[in-house]
Amino acid sequence: MNLNFFKNPETGKVDLFWTVSVLVLAAYSAFAYLWQLAAGQRSEFYAAIAVSMSKSWSNWWWGAADPAGTITLDKIPGSYWIPAAFVKLFGFSTWAVNAPNALASIALVLVVAATGRRLAGRVGGLIAGAIAATTPILAAVGRSNQPETFFLLWMAVAAYFAVRALQANSFKFLMLAGVFIAVAFQSYMLVAWAAWPALGLAWLLTNQTWQRKIGTLLAAGLSSLGLSLVWVVSVALTPAGARPYIGGSNTNSGFEMVFGYNGLGRFSTFTSGTASSSVRSFTPPFSGDPGFFRLVNSQLLPQIGWLIPAAFIAAGVVLLARKVGAVGWFVISFFLVYAAMFSVVSGMHQFYTAQLAIGIALLVAHAFGRALDTGDRIGPVLIVASAAFTSLYIAVQYSSYLLWAPVVQFAVAIAAVVLIILRTDGPARTVSAVATTLALVLAPAFWSADVYNYPSSINPVAGPSNVMGTVGGGGIGAQAPGGGFSGGGFGAPGGGMGGFGGLSSTDSGLIKYLTAHRGNAKFLVAVFGTMTAAPYITKTGENILPIGGFDGADPSPTLAQIKSFVAGGQLKYVLIGGQGQGQGMGNGGGPNSGGSGSANSVGSANGNSIQTWVEANCQVAGYSGASLYRCVPSSVK
Repeated sequence: MNLNFFKNPETGKVDLFWTVSVLVLAAYSAFAYLWQLAAGQRSEFYAAIAVSMSKSWSNWWWGAADPAGTITLDKIPGSYWIPAAFVKLFGFSTWAVNAPNALASIALVLVVAATGRRLAGRVGGLIAGAIAATTPILAAVGRSNQPETFFLLWMAVAAYFAVRALQANSFKFLMLAGVFIAVAFQSYMLVAWAAWPALGLAWLLTNQTWQRKIGTLLAAGLSSLGLSLVWVVSVALTPAGARPYIGGSNTNSGFEMVFGYNGLGRFSTFTSGTASSSVRSFTPPFSGDPGFFRLVNSQLLPQIGWLIPAAFIAAGVVLLARKVGAVGWFVISFFLVYAAMFSVVSGMHQFYTAQLAIGIALLVAHAFGRALDTGDRIGPVLIVASAAFTSLYIAVQYSSYLLWAPVVQFAVAIAAVVLIILRTDGPARTVSAVATTLALVLAPAFWSADVYNYPSSINPVAGPSNVMGTVGGGGIGAQAPGGGFSGGGFGAPGGGMGGFGGLSSTDSGLIKYLTAHRGNAKFLVAVFGTMTAAPYITKTGENILPIGGFDGADPSPTLAQIKSFVAGGQLKYVLIGGQGQGQGMGNGGGPNSGGSGSANSVGSANGNSIQTWVEANCQVAGYSGASLYRCVPSSVK
C-alpha cells in the first residue's frame, strides 16, 4: 500500500473521505480482532501444530503434528506456516498462535475495501470493507487459531486481482488471481478452486477474441492448478521414510488426504473399512442439515445470514441493470457458487461460511455502484430495507442480547432510505453514504466487536448462540452469555478438543514423573490421538508420539514401529486412558476415539492392536491417576 491508495484517481489529490474510511475500518478491525486476544482461548490441537512445525524446516514444510515429525495434521499446512514462524520468533503463547489470524483478518478488510472501491468508487469501498469487517463469524474465527483466516485473506486478494483482470482484460492480473487461488489452496485445499467457475465464466464474457480468451484462461488455469499441487506432488515424490506420515489418509497419501478425506469426504458421511476403497469423511455437525435455507437456519443466521437476503437483492439489481458485464457476472457467481457449496456440504463448522463475507461485500458494493450509474433508487432502498428487517428478525431470536442495536439500525435505515430517494449532493452525500453503510452493518458490527466476550477455541461463533450441537458420544455445552460453555465433553480440563484450560495439576504431575523416568528415550510418552497429545506438546514442547493422528483413525505408527521404538530404547511409556480421557474427540483415551464419521477399520484395527500389545507386554507404571504403561526392550518378543 502506497500513498496513491489514498488519492482520488481523477484529481491525484488525497481523497479525505476515502482516507478517513480506511482509517476507521482499520481501527474498528484492530479492536474487534486484537482486543484482549492474549487472554482469549486457543485450540490446543492447532496450537500444538504450530509448536511442532516450529521445530524444524522439515516439520514446517510438511505440517508435522508432533515435534518429532512422525505424522502430519490432516490438511495441507499453509494456514500454519506463519503461526509456526510466530512461535519460533516470539515463543509459544496464546497470543503467538492467535495473532497471525487476527492480523490476516485486518488485512482482509482492507483488501476487500480496495476491491469494492474498484467496483463502485469510494462509497463502494466503504460499504464492502464495512461488510467484511462486521461479519460476526469472520470476527469470531479471526480471533481464533482455526485454519481459516489465511485462506480468506488469499481469496480476498485473488478476488481483487480478478476484478482488475476483468476491468482491464488483463492477462497479467488474471494470472495473479490464479496464483492467489493456488496460495489459498495451500491453506484450505479444494474450497479455493470454487472461485474458478466464477472467474472463468466472467473471463469468457470479456470483450476479447475467443482465441485470446480461451488461450489465456487455459494458461492461467493450468498455472494455478500446477501451483496448487506443489505440496501434494512434493509428498508423492518424497520417500515415505524421509517425511512424516500424511494424516487424514489410510495410505500415507497427500492425494488421498486432499481429494478424499478433505474432498469427497466433506460431502458424504460414508466410510468404508478397507484402505483401498474407503473415502474417509469428516463432517462437523455444527451448521444444521444441508438444504436451500441452510444459510439462514438457527445455526448460521446470526453468524453469516445478516446480509444474505440483501445479497440476493443485490444480485437482482446487478442483473436488471442495462448491462451486467463481466465484472457483474463475476461478483454474482462468486457469491452464488460458495453459497451453493455451503448449502449442500454434509457437515461443517459455522466458520467455514466466513468466505461468504467476501462475496456478499463485493456483490452489495457493486450493486450500489450499478444503481448509481443507472439512476436506480429502488434497488438500494430494497437492499437497505432488507438488511434492516433481517437485523430486526435476528434481534427477536436473541432478544436478551444487544436488542437496542437492531432498533437503532432500523432507525438509521429509515434515514438512509430518505437520503437515497432524495438523491442528495454535496456534504449531504457524505452523510448519505455513511448512513447507508450503518444501515447495512450497525447491529452485526456490535456483535462482531463483542466477540471477545464469547471465546471458543472449538467452534468460534459470535454472540450467545446455542448452536454447538453434539459430536460423537460427548455432549458440548451451550454457549452462555459471558463466554465459555456449560456442561460436558469438550471443555474438560486438560485441553480437550479446544484446550480451554491447558493441563490440569494431575497432568503436570504426570509430566514431572515422565521427565524424571524418561532416561535417554526419544519420546516422552506415546498417547492415542493427536487430540490427546496436543496439550502435552504445548506444555512441554517435547516429543509426544500421537498414535493414530488427529482422532486415532490413521494407521500410524504401526505396531511394528512401536515395537521398534521400544526395542531401540526410543519409547518407554504409553498412556492409555486415565488423564487422557476427556481430551480427545469422543472417548479420548483409547485408539480410534474420533467422531463425526472419520473413523475407519484400518486405523481402528491398528490402534487396537497397539493397545492390546502394550497391555499384554508392558507393565503398569508406578504412577497413580493414569493408565500409564512402561515398556522396555525385553517387552518386545
